[in-house]
Amino acid sequence: KEIIPVIYDEIGDFSDGLARVRKGWDYGLIDKTGKEIIPVIYDEIDYFSNGYAAFAQEVASREFRWGIIDKTGKIVLDAKYKEKEKILNFLSDSKQLQNAIEKESKRDELIETIQIVLDNDYYSDASHSVEELQALIDELKEYIDNSYGDEEMQLKNLRTDLKNAGFIKRMTQKYGIATAKKIVAGEYEIGMTKEMVEDILMTKMVGYLGSYLSFYKKSVSTTMAGTQIETWEYDYLRFYDWSMNIAMAAKCPTFIFTNGKLTEILR
Repeated sequence: KEIIPVIYDEIGDFSDGLARVRKGWDYGLIDKTGKEIIPVIYDEIDYFSNGYAAFAQEVASREFRWGIIDKTGKIVLDAKYKEKEKILNFLSDSKQLQNAIEKESKRDELIETIQIVLDNDYYSDASHSVEELQALIDELKEYIDNSYGDEEMQLKNLRTDLKNAGFIKRMTQKYGIATAKKIVAGEYEIGMTKEMVEDILMTKMVGYLGSYLSFYKKSVSTTMAGTQIETWEYDYLRFYDWSMNIAMAAKCPTFIFTNGKLTEILR
């Protein structure tokens, strides 16, 4: 009687009630009736022990990330670990594994909370406070480890979105909705104060961890009538984009202020 259909390129020995199977270059696990318990979709999978197994997914050419799966097919630790050794340590130490699972569960809850928090109009008084947004950013830091995987990028994008929301909230509290929307959109307007112009320039920096800002007074003069004219500029706005891992620079215009108000923009 054919228990396991002849569809696999390789079938391993049974261990913990399951056998590893391979189709092409993908692996999965079947039980003794031939039922696929773990679908044949993984780049590597180990035999089960005490209800868990290590599995791997390829993220780049011959570059793998390891995680842990249970016998129901549920991924209990996402495939984000570069070293298989780390996963094997978890599997050999139930307390360490449980701590790692709890941490990932808290991370997933945090992501869900942040997504709900971000679904607000931050020009509105009813939205979360700047302090609440910063607390979520601080909590998120614990889970960002610069592994550059999909999950890592999701966390960094959430951090950027929280920073954007906080910036909108601060600008709204500072200037009111109409001016805040212009500042967030990066729209310079004649009559703006130097502080408003600085805040517009800061919109270019929201979401970046590293930045080198040097908005400086290039010259100042006073007319016979007592009008004070100031020239302010950035030669270049330089910053390091950690999400892309590259240094970047943006050319900025020169701003002319007359008696503290923006009167001309030289591009």
